[in-house]
Amino acid sequence: MSRDLYESLFEEDADPAVGSEEEEAVVSPTLRAFARAAARRRAAHDLATEELLDGRHVDEEEPPVEAPVRLAAQDAGERSVYADGPFRVGLRRGPDGLLHVRQLDGPAGATLEVDGRFVPLSPGESAVLGGGPRPDRLKLLDAAGRVWRLVPAD
Repeated sequence: MSRDLYESLFEEDADPAVGSEEEEAVVSPTLRAFARAAARRRAAHDLATEELLDGRHVDEEEPPVEAPVRLAAQDAGERSVYADGPFRVGLRRGPDGLLHVRQLDGPAGATLEVDGRFVPLSPGESAVLGGGPRPDRLKLLDAAGRVWRLVPAD
Protein backbone atom coordinates (compact mmCIF):
# COMPACT_ATOMS: atom_id res chain seq x y z
CA MET A 1 0.00 0.00 0.00
CA SER A 2 1.42 3.35 -0.99
CA ARG A 3 1.94 6.12 1.54
CA ASP A 4 -0.63 8.35 -0.19
CA LEU A 5 -3.28 5.65 -0.09
CA TYR A 6 -2.54 4.95 3.61
CA GLU A 7 -2.88 8.63 4.52
CA SER A 8 -6.06 8.94 2.48
CA LEU A 9 -7.68 6.33 4.75
CA PHE A 10 -7.75 8.88 7.58
CA GLU A 11 -9.13 11.80 5.58
CA GLU A 12 -12.89 12.46 5.60
CA ASP A 13 -13.00 13.80 2.05
CA ALA A 14 -10.30 11.60 0.54
CA ASP A 15 -9.90 11.40 -3.22
CA PRO A 16 -10.77 7.81 -4.16
CA ALA A 17 -8.41 7.98 -7.12
CA VAL A 18 -5.29 8.03 -4.91
CA GLY A 19 -3.05 4.99 -5.51
CA SER A 20 -3.14 2.28 -8.11
CA GLU A 21 -6.27 0.44 -9.21
CA GLU A 22 -5.15 -2.70 -7.39
CA GLU A 23 -4.72 -0.79 -4.15
CA GLU A 24 -8.09 0.95 -4.58
CA ALA A 25 -9.77 -2.45 -4.97
CA VAL A 26 -8.46 -3.49 -1.53
CA VAL A 27 -9.59 -0.30 0.23
CA SER A 28 -13.29 -0.37 1.06
CA PRO A 29 -15.45 2.31 2.71
CA THR A 30 -15.59 0.09 5.82
CA LEU A 31 -11.80 0.01 6.04
CA ARG A 32 -11.73 3.80 5.72
CA ALA A 33 -14.33 4.13 8.52
CA PHE A 34 -12.34 1.83 10.82
CA ALA A 35 -9.12 3.71 10.12
CA ARG A 36 -10.76 7.08 10.91
CA ALA A 37 -12.30 5.68 14.14
CA ALA A 38 -8.92 4.31 15.21
CA ALA A 39 -7.28 7.67 14.55
CA ARG A 40 -9.90 9.48 16.66
CA ARG A 41 -9.45 7.01 19.52
CA ARG A 42 -5.68 7.36 19.36
CA ALA A 43 -5.99 11.17 19.43
CA ALA A 44 -8.41 11.04 22.38
CA HIS A 45 -6.09 8.66 24.26
CA ASP A 46 -3.09 10.90 23.63
CA LEU A 47 -5.03 13.96 24.81
CA ALA A 48 -6.24 12.19 27.97
CA THR A 49 -2.73 10.96 28.75
CA GLU A 50 -1.34 14.46 28.31
CA GLU A 51 -4.03 15.93 30.60
CA LEU A 52 -3.38 13.27 33.22
CA LEU A 53 0.37 13.85 33.19
CA ASP A 54 -0.13 17.64 33.38
CA GLY A 55 -2.56 17.31 36.29
CA ARG A 56 -5.51 18.68 34.31
CA HIS A 57 -7.48 15.42 34.33
CA VAL A 58 -11.13 15.67 35.31
CA ASP A 59 -13.25 12.60 35.89
CA GLU A 60 -16.51 13.33 34.09
CA GLU A 61 -18.34 10.32 35.48
CA GLU A 62 -20.29 10.73 38.69
CA PRO A 63 -18.77 8.78 41.57
CA PRO A 64 -20.90 5.81 42.55
CA VAL A 65 -23.25 6.49 45.42
CA GLU A 66 -22.28 4.21 48.24
CA ALA A 67 -24.89 2.86 50.59
CA PRO A 68 -24.38 3.93 54.18
CA VAL A 69 -22.58 1.34 56.22
CA ARG A 70 -24.02 0.24 59.53
CA LEU A 71 -21.76 -1.33 62.10
CA ALA A 72 -22.80 -4.14 64.41
CA ALA A 73 -22.31 -1.79 67.37
CA GLN A 74 -24.86 0.60 65.86
CA ASP A 75 -27.35 -2.21 65.36
CA ALA A 76 -26.94 -3.35 68.96
CA GLY A 77 -28.09 0.07 70.16
CA GLU A 78 -31.14 -0.12 67.93
CA ARG A 79 -32.31 -3.49 69.24
CA SER A 80 -33.88 -3.71 72.62
CA VAL A 81 -36.29 -5.77 74.67
CA TYR A 82 -39.11 -4.20 76.69
CA ALA A 83 -40.73 -6.17 79.51
CA ASP A 84 -43.37 -5.96 82.20
CA GLY A 85 -45.30 -8.81 83.83
CA PRO A 86 -45.68 -11.76 81.49
CA PHE A 87 -44.93 -9.68 78.36
CA ARG A 88 -41.63 -9.27 76.55
CA VAL A 89 -41.50 -7.28 73.32
CA GLY A 90 -38.47 -6.94 71.02
CA LEU A 91 -37.93 -3.67 69.18
CA ARG A 92 -35.46 -3.14 66.34
CA ARG A 93 -34.85 -0.64 63.57
CA GLY A 94 -35.06 -2.31 60.17
CA PRO A 95 -32.99 -1.54 57.07
CA ASP A 96 -35.86 0.65 55.89
CA GLY A 97 -35.33 2.93 58.93
CA LEU A 98 -38.65 2.00 60.54
CA LEU A 99 -39.10 0.50 63.99
CA HIS A 100 -40.30 -3.11 63.97
CA VAL A 101 -41.78 -4.76 67.06
CA ARG A 102 -42.21 -8.47 67.85
CA GLN A 103 -43.98 -10.04 70.80
CA LEU A 104 -41.48 -12.45 72.37
CA ASP A 105 -43.43 -13.65 75.42
CA GLY A 106 -46.90 -13.33 76.84
CA PRO A 107 -50.43 -14.36 75.91
CA ALA A 108 -51.92 -13.61 72.49
CA GLY A 109 -54.26 -10.68 71.96
CA ALA A 110 -51.93 -7.89 73.09
CA THR A 111 -52.01 -4.45 71.50
CA LEU A 112 -49.41 -1.67 71.67
CA GLU A 113 -50.51 1.94 71.89
CA VAL A 114 -47.96 4.21 70.21
CA ASP A 115 -48.70 7.92 69.68
CA GLY A 116 -52.45 7.32 69.82
CA ARG A 117 -52.19 4.52 67.30
CA PHE A 118 -52.97 0.90 68.16
CA VAL A 119 -50.69 -1.84 66.81
CA PRO A 120 -52.00 -5.40 67.32
CA LEU A 121 -49.38 -7.99 68.26
CA SER A 122 -49.25 -11.73 67.67
CA PRO A 123 -46.61 -13.89 69.36
CA GLY A 124 -43.65 -14.42 67.01
CA GLU A 125 -44.90 -12.05 64.29
CA SER A 126 -43.38 -8.69 63.44
CA ALA A 127 -45.34 -5.43 63.15
CA VAL A 128 -44.23 -1.96 62.04
CA LEU A 129 -44.38 0.88 64.57
CA GLY A 130 -43.15 3.58 62.18
CA GLY A 131 -40.17 5.92 62.15
CA GLY A 132 -38.87 8.24 64.79
CA PRO A 133 -36.78 7.73 67.90
CA ARG A 134 -36.90 4.64 70.05
CA PRO A 135 -39.48 5.15 72.83
CA ASP A 136 -38.47 5.13 76.51
CA ARG A 137 -41.41 2.89 77.40
CA LEU A 138 -44.24 1.13 75.63
CA LYS A 139 -47.89 0.97 76.65
CA LEU A 140 -49.38 -2.50 76.10
CA LEU A 141 -53.01 -3.52 76.51
CA ASP A 142 -53.68 -7.23 77.02
CA ALA A 143 -56.79 -9.13 75.87
CA ALA A 144 -58.51 -8.40 79.21
CA GLY A 145 -57.93 -4.63 78.82
CA ARG A 146 -55.24 -4.33 81.51
CA VAL A 147 -52.53 -1.78 80.83
CA TRP A 148 -48.87 -2.80 81.06
CA ARG A 149 -45.99 -0.29 80.99
CA LEU A 150 -43.11 -2.02 79.25
CA VAL A 151 -39.63 -0.62 79.98
CA PRO A 152 -36.27 -1.59 78.48
CA ALA A 153 -35.11 -4.85 80.01
CA ASP A 154 -31.53 -4.76 78.74
